[in-house]
Amino acid sequence: MLVALPVTSFAQTGFQNGTFDSPGLSAGQPAAALFAPGSTLIAGWSTVSGYNGTYSGSVEYVGDRSQDPGGYCVELGYYFGINAIEQTFSTAPHQQYRVSFWLATDPYNGPPALLRASAAGMSADYQAPPGSGDQLAMGWQPQSFFFTADGSGSATLWFGNLAGVPAIDTVAVTAVPEPGSCALLGLAALVIFPGVKRHGKAA
Repeated sequence: MLVALPVTSFAQTGFQNGTFDSPGLSAGQPAAALFAPGSTLIAGWSTVSGYNGTYSGSVEYVGDRSQDPGGYCVELGYYFGINAIEQTFSTAPHQQYRVSFWLATDPYNGPPALLRASAAGMSADYQAPPGSGDQLAMGWQPQSFFFTADGSGSATLWFGNLAGVPAIDTVAVTAVPEPGSCALLGLAALVIFPGVKRHGKAA
């Protein structure tokens, strides 16, 4: 017997291109490209001003050090300026969301970078590991950020550098199941596998 679960609790957003792999660089282009404010070349994303309202650096679109092999990542504040990148996507009213992403520091800029993530009026700051000196071993670290959507039906996810040159990659946005949904998942497991106890031993 299967139990119907409330699909809306696990609804995906319109968030896109969290790996930054689209469009990629064309043949003959260098491994890195710099973009000024207002650029929308990276599908789904826009480059914007930094945390203090200014834009004094460049977003670097990099294809030789991605967290996902063979892909692309973004570095913020290149040349030690201040800048940011953002994406607006659809959300369910008052739904909580988890943003997962990977964080590193440009390998050739040693001091650990500081990154700020924000959405729906909430923000969190993260310190990246120091630059490794090796673009093939960036020391990528997984990070998470939670926010609760308002009633507008959309949210803007923003990443900006506070210091240094943080690199970000493999961003994902997922809805957090409501407590009642988690209980239903447990009930479904009991219904589907009635002979299995919580310790994993057969009854």
